[in-house]
Amino acid sequence: MFYQEFINTFVDSSPFFPIKGKIITGRNGLYGEKETSFRTLAHWSRLLKDANIEKRRVLSFIDLFMDEFSKHNLKLGPFKARESDTKDSSNGLIGTAWNVEGILSVIELCQIHEVGEYRDTEKKLIEKIYDIYSHYVYDESKCNWPHIIEPNGEVLGLDRTFNHQLWFASIKYRASKLIKDQRLSEDCLHFIKNLRKNQKINSKGVIYHTIGSFPHYHKTYLKRILSKSYRSEMIKKEYGYHLFNLLAYCYLLDEGVESIRNRIIKNLKVVNTNLFRSSQENNEFGSSYNPVGLEAAVAISKISFNDEDILYWINYHFKGFFDNKEFVFKKSDDDATLNSRLYELTYLNPETKKILKYDLANNKWCFVKPLTESDLF
Repeated sequence: MFYQEFINTFVDSSPFFPIKGKIITGRNGLYGEKETSFRTLAHWSRLLKDANIEKRRVLSFIDLFMDEFSKHNLKLGPFKARESDTKDSSNGLIGTAWNVEGILSVIELCQIHEVGEYRDTEKKLIEKIYDIYSHYVYDESKCNWPHIIEPNGEVLGLDRTFNHQLWFASIKYRASKLIKDQRLSEDCLHFIKNLRKNQKINSKGVIYHTIGSFPHYHKTYLKRILSKSYRSEMIKKEYGYHLFNLLAYCYLLDEGVESIRNRIIKNLKVVNTNLFRSSQENNEFGSSYNPVGLEAAVAISKISFNDEDILYWINYHFKGFFDNKEFVFKKSDDDATLNSRLYELTYLNPETKKILKYDLANNKWCFVKPLTESDLF
């Protein structure tokens, strides 16, 4: 089956697909934090965007999405992302980034299906985006968003995780383009122009986990020198998150930020080394949590749509976690989230999607020239 049919079948058959009365939420992988419905719905909304299923089911999903995303007063603060006794409940900036990504997908679903009666839904979703971003003030001098905001409006400290800041920037920039409001993009563009301050590379050639600005990078760098176990854990984490960062860069490239292309190319160099590939084995921050194979495939496809390494990485992910008999992803700490994160594959280069074919019997993807009219006659 070609890519389109695979997505259709996956959405149609998945036991994790959210329906009214049955929204199976994840537990944030190995972190074991029970999550709210918002992240689950956000991820699945993007998968629906690439699925060709009954309009009735799409409208039912939109209604469910709106019901859930209307349960919180965004005038107070952003959506609650997780249950935690020790951490913030909004999951830093990444929780908000994922939620807005989902809102954007539902806006696009309304447009794709030309749902006239859902015009008011689009307006409400756009209002939600403005309400969410009204809580986050950008600091030009520090080149970051300096505060985590809780659902009740409580203002916390800086989210020092680089991928959180980057994802927040990339999704907000996408929002500005879809809504056609340049004002939303101004802080994002400033962040992008100052990536040299925020993105550092570790000794193994992968993206540093902490933002690179003073004093955050410097404190953690010193801690790595003093503690071998801390250094080892952080490097393992960075191998797991490296391509999660590149996925955010791909979003920016898709929206026309051409200056990002060279950064993607440069950061891809380490990905196909034997060291990087071996670092994914038994890495709890890797493929069972972050679907590294899907993220690598997307990033490579932006540079070369029919590169064989795209197949290597997609098949790496499927071989490790996809049950072709039950048509579901398994064997992770959080199967619900892992299944919903198939949505990342939807960001492949459209030309790549056209030639991707899945062999169900062998649980393997390959490139095949798609049929044209001339092939049929």
